[in-house]
Amino acid sequence: MNKNIPKITVVTVTYNAEKYIKRTIESVINQDYKNIEYIIIDGGSTDNTLNVIAQYNNHISYFISEPDDGIYDAMNKGIDVATGDWIQFLNAGDTLVDSDTLLKVSKYLTDKNDLVHGLMWRNKQERKLVAPYTSKEEPLEGSFIWHPTLFTKSKIMKSIKFNTIYKIVGDYDFFLNCLKNNYKIKLINEAIVDYLENGVSQENIILSNIEAMFAQTKFEKNHKNIYNTAISNNFISNNPNNQTLLTNLLNKLNINLIQLIENKKFILYGYGNVGITIYNNFKNQVIAIVDKNHKALSDQHKLNIYGLEKIKELEFDYIVISVLGREEEIKNELIKDYDLINKKFIKIDI
Repeated sequence: MNKNIPKITVVTVTYNAEKYIKRTIESVINQDYKNIEYIIIDGGSTDNTLNVIAQYNNHISYFISEPDDGIYDAMNKGIDVATGDWIQFLNAGDTLVDSDTLLKVSKYLTDKNDLVHGLMWRNKQERKLVAPYTSKEEPLEGSFIWHPTLFTKSKIMKSIKFNTIYKIVGDYDFFLNCLKNNYKIKLINEAIVDYLENGVSQENIILSNIEAMFAQTKFEKNHKNIYNTAISNNFISNNPNNQTLLTNLLNKLNINLIQLIENKKFILYGYGNVGITIYNNFKNQVIAIVDKNHKALSDQHKLNIYGLEKIKELEFDYIVISVLGREEEIKNELIKDYDLINKKFIKIDI
C-alpha cells in the first residue's frame, strides 16, 4: 500500500450497546477512505449487541466478545491486535461526521505528527461544534484532547497503552504521558466525530476528578500546582449536589477504613485529599504522616508531616497509603529503599 495512504485502525469497544452500535459501525464501513481496519472489542454483551454486530461480519477485520477488566483493558486488547499505522477509538454510539472524514484526516497522518485530533459535534439539545476546552499548554486544567477525535501512531499506542488502574480517566493519563514524552500533537480544524453524550453522573464526575489529580501527580513534579487547577476546584466545589455526592464517597471511604484499620496504629503515607480525610477520622491511630512534599504540606496545614527518612526511626507494623491508584508502585519503592518487607501495607478501596 502507498505510504501516502496510511492504514487506519478504528477500534470500537462495546458492552450492551444494541441501541447505538449500528450507527457507529455504518459510519465506519461507509467511509470513502478504504484503507481501514475495523476492530470491535465486546465485553460479553448480554443484550442484542452481538446479533447486530453479526450483520456486518464481512466489514469487520477482528471481533471478540469476552469479559474484560474495564474499558481500558478492552481498549488495550484492541491495541494488541491492531495492524494499522494509526489507531482511532470510536465509542459505541459515536459516529464519524461524514463519509469523507477519514479521507480529510489522512492528509495529516504523516511523520510530522504523532497524535492528530480535532473538533466534534456534541449531541445535546443545542448541537454545537466544539474544540477541546483546554490546550496542551495547560495540561493540568483538564483533558486537552477529545478522545474520540484522536488518531495516534500505532507504535506509540503499543508502547504506552492505557493504564488499567483508572476507571474513567485512563485516556487523560495517556495524553499526559504523550506530552511528557514530547510527542508531536496536532490539533486540526476538522469536525471528526458526532459524539453521543449518555449523561455522566455527578458521582462519576467526582471520581474522574480524583483520578485526574492522581494522573497529574505522575506528570507534575510540583504537586502543589495540582491544587490550583479547575479539576481540583471542581472536586472541592461548594455545589450542593457535588457536596452530597462527595459526602457519600467519603462515607464509603470511612466504612472501608473502619473494616481495614480497626484499632491498628499505622503510618499514613500521603497527605492529599484522601490522606486528610483519613487523618481527621483516625488521628489517634496515626503514628506519623510521611510525604515527599512534607515541607510545603507542613507549612500549609500547620502540622508535623515528615519526609520518608522518618520511617527509619519509627516502630510500626502497618502503613496506610492514601495515594489511590499508586499503591503497588509506592509499596515497591518503600520495600526497596527502606527494607520494609515485613511490614503490612493497607490498600484502600472506594
